[in-house]
Amino acid sequence: MNDTKQEDRPFFIIFSRIVLQAWEAREQVPGERETLLVPPRIVADIRKKVMQMTSAFGADGNTTQPGDVLGASRF
Repeated sequence: MNDTKQEDRPFFIIFSRIVLQAWEAREQVPGERETLLVPPRIVADIRKKVMQMTSAFGADGNTTQPGDVLGASRF
């Protein structure tokens, strides 16, 4: 996942949005709040890659915020 190419980025963004939204929905399941949910590795990897992407964008002078990249509310 660390070597996402420029031409792969649109797919990554769409896929990541789906995965992160699904995980956020899972975190909101009633009755499960007492137990600590450990995110699957794919969720952790996507969050890490998104943070790397936003850091790279920020270095280029773009002011994109992490939630703006994928449209997700949090990572």
